[in-house]
Amino acid sequence: MATSRLQVIALALSFASGFAQAADKIPKQEGNSRFGIDMRQLDQGTLAYYWEVVPFGRDIATHPTYQHLQALDLENDWGRRSENYFVMFTKMAYVVNQDISFFRETRLNDLEYQRAICRKPGLRQVNVSTFSDPGTKTQPSSDFSLSVLETSNEVSAFGRSAESITAFDPELGAPQTLVIQRSDNFGPLLGMRTSKAARASFAYYPLGPNRTLVVNYSISFLYAVPPGFVGGVDRLRKEILASNLQMISAIERYSGR
Repeated sequence: MATSRLQVIALALSFASGFAQAADKIPKQEGNSRFGIDMRQLDQGTLAYYWEVVPFGRDIATHPTYQHLQALDLENDWGRRSENYFVMFTKMAYVVNQDISFFRETRLNDLEYQRAICRKPGLRQVNVSTFSDPGTKTQPSSDFSLSVLETSNEVSAFGRSAESITAFDPELGAPQTLVIQRSDNFGPLLGMRTSKAARASFAYYPLGPNRTLVVNYSISFLYAVPPGFVGGVDRLRKEILASNLQMISAIERYSGR
């Protein structure tokens, strides 16, 4: 029982690629990854999100969410797979109380900033845009790299154009800044494999002084999910949502360089 709890906590923290639980945000679950951005709700503090876990071994090639987000499968992990996975999709949209200028490339690639928003004081910087997390007893080790794009025709370090990613929400137009994140090399936890890979995008749209719209997508290829007796995949949803809301709060509080 103790081992299972540690595994659940570690999986939840390592699978979360991105954002969520500022105290004043109100989560609102949407029906699919193509949900529209309702600025009236977001301005009132809503965090709109979609979340789904495809069962282990199911072919996602024709799955509507995978077809929508296929450009985010940066290395064609699904097409090149030699084993089966659970596949998790997420989309989150919210307004953060920071100016668009806050999300500049030098800050996004700054080690202290990443330590603060990821809440990982042991995080190390491998090079200008790559970070390594040594892990803990309850979190597996992992690495992630960032590619920051500022024009719609720019191509990321991972071979994806900004346009191919921002096409997920064509009604929003081009963001001022787009970040693509690749997470790999997830270590085992208690002798068990955790995650194969995770891919994420973060689009930043200026709304005015100290107000930025953020739209985040992710695809994760998982070896395991929490067992049913501790809440199953819904436990994973709750942990990811909490972790992301905490990250929003950390971004809004951040006062470093």
